[in-house]
Amino acid sequence: MKNLTIILWTCVIGIQVIYAQIVPYPTDSEILDVNDVSFRVNSGGDLSWDLVGFPQCEIPKGSGNHTLFAGSLWIGGLDAKGNLHTAASTYRQAGIDFWPGPTAQTYDANYWNRYGKVWKLSADEIATHQQNYNQPGYQAPFDLLDWPANGNTANGEPEQLAPFFDQNANGLYEPDSGDYPLIPGDEAMYLIYSDEHFPYFETVCLRTVIEVRQMVYAYDTIPGNPID
Repeated sequence: MKNLTIILWTCVIGIQVIYAQIVPYPTDSEILDVNDVSFRVNSGGDLSWDLVGFPQCEIPKGSGNHTLFAGSLWIGGLDAKGNLHTAASTYRQAGIDFWPGPTAQTYDANYWNRYGKVWKLSADEIATHQQNYNQPGYQAPFDLLDWPANGNTANGEPEQLAPFFDQNANGLYEPDSGDYPLIPGDEAMYLIYSDEHFPYFETVCLRTVIEVRQMVYAYDTIPGNPID
């Protein structure tokens, strides 16, 4: 099987309308907040809004100015028979197409507790771990310890999910042995989601059965100095 890396950015800009919806999984979010930016990422792949009706893509941070209202991936294609398959999110007023976590066989409470979240780490936290993982009294950040590097293959999940440095090259994520997440930038957030879990609500086409592993990151620069 070939691995395909696709870098996509789509945005939906609209007026502020408040929607409320009960979702079938634990929701989580994190804020990217370096380089004078405050940008929210939600565990189901929704970007830059709070899932209720308010934008959260503030540039400069603290200014009250929001560049985007909401953003997400829209993915579609034709199969060999010419049938259209799509997965897309708008404002959740009609439902949800993407849910947290990788493709799997069983979506139970253990699955949702594992994947219904966003992992957030900084380059400084990772550097500290590299230098101190074997030192007495050192406590690694929770998201570093909980990094979703390996999937549960017994549940049909992929063996490798999130990138990491493998100290002993055994394919297993072992932060206590010196392994650590691989992230770009000075601060990054990682999330995994797919469209396989439940029936579609947002779109009426056939499902794509696609799994997205997404890294959102930024560099922290001094105002007035460009990135090298």
